[in-house]
Amino acid sequence: MKIPLAGQVVLAAALGVVLGLVFGQGPIIGSFGTGQLGHLGMLVIRLLKALAPPLVLVAIIDAFVRTEIRAKQGLRLVLICLFNVSVASALGLFLMNVLRPGDSWRGHLTETIAKLPVSVARKAPADISLDPIKNLSAYIPESMVEPFLTNNLISIVLAGVLGGAALRSVRRRYPDEPGVKPLCDLVGALFHVFVQILEWVVKLVPLAVLGTTADAVGHSGIGIFKLLAPFLGIILFGLAIHSL
Repeated sequence: MKIPLAGQVVLAAALGVVLGLVFGQGPIIGSFGTGQLGHLGMLVIRLLKALAPPLVLVAIIDAFVRTEIRAKQGLRLVLICLFNVSVASALGLFLMNVLRPGDSWRGHLTETIAKLPVSVARKAPADISLDPIKNLSAYIPESMVEPFLTNNLISIVLAGVLGGAALRSVRRRYPDEPGVKPLCDLVGALFHVFVQILEWVVKLVPLAVLGTTADAVGHSGIGIFKLLAPFLGIILFGLAIHSL
């Protein structure tokens, strides 16, 4: 019987906890320990992050080229998406401000991050701002290559929408142009190629979960889950409310 991916992830997380508790930061086999497992897990995550920008770009362009959506239908779809996102955001903010899971981190955030392995810990950006104009300017790149170098998915989505709309318009205005149809076919072929690569990488996700979990538990112990449990519980609770 084949175990589904979700089951594999759960089993990998459980095995990672066991390895972290048993071996800590020490070696498992030779010089290979939980730290090395964590680095292997992060390689899978980095590969997923590397695949996301080109896949999102070609997927959006391919959708514009191949999907026949009228303006009224497109507007209705946008309104539904905006309503759904607004409900999700309001629900998340309401639960976080009422249940306040961050209180358990008060006074312990710096020391908790210090205990995390280097492969997991991340520093917060220094230029965070609530200024809408400043945030909007961050999504408009100075070059077409910049969003791919910084993994700025919002900028890539904007580029995909513009590129897809332009290619769709060119195909409609110049149906007999020799290079238009091969370009549309190329976008579709690239989309299927990236999807196939993504399917291969997703099969390695349990390994990433096992490695990063073992690394985190090996460094910080099981107590790290006590701090994360309130956030995870509220996220699952919010998803349940939203879906129901």
